[in-house]
Amino acid sequence: MQIVNQGGSRIGENALINVGASNDINVVGDATFQILNNDGGQIGGNGNISVTTGGDFTANSILGFVNNRNGGAITSGANIVFDIGGTLTTQGDAVFGISTRNDGAGGGTVGSLATVDLSAASVSVGGFFQTFVATNGGGSIHGDATNTVAISGDLTAQQGILVTIEDTIFGGTGNFTRWANRWRRHRHSECTEHYDPVHQFRNSRYGPYGY
Repeated sequence: MQIVNQGGSRIGENALINVGASNDINVVGDATFQILNNDGGQIGGNGNISVTTGGDFTANSILGFVNNRNGGAITSGANIVFDIGGTLTTQGDAVFGISTRNDGAGGGTVGSLATVDLSAASVSVGGFFQTFVATNGGGSIHGDATNTVAISGDLTAQQGILVTIEDTIFGGTGNFTRWANRWRRHRHSECTEHYDPVHQFRNSRYGPYGY
């Protein structure tokens, strides 16, 4: 499920993906929820993804992603909320994030908050688990950048766990970008971690320049 607004396209108001189930969600294959506003796309309101279940969420892999890179513009906020009443289970990766990375044409902008919020009774991931908010290479977030993971039970991932707010000088082209630090405020909630940009630059699972 996705909203595609790339390459200078414009949505005058909100771009919203809302999925809800009173019981379980079971996906045979990959579960993808994306707002693609990169390469000069414009959203006049919010760019939000919301997925809620009363029970479990099971899929081969899960991707929740707001791509606002490379000159994308979201006038208000960008928010990803996964509220899983039971267990979130994947055989492969589970990735949730927002990116305003500069891929060569300039960083994307978010006019207000950028929030990733994942809650579940428990999480079992067969691959890699990652949540992120990223402005690498010169992206801008004009409000709080918040990355929250709140699990009441166990959180397990066979290939690693990475919860980050990324604000490095590395853009998508691999070049240094001088004016990279564009957040007015940032905070971590629930999960906090030390972020080493050099380590992330060398070892990012999703490309050599992180998100």
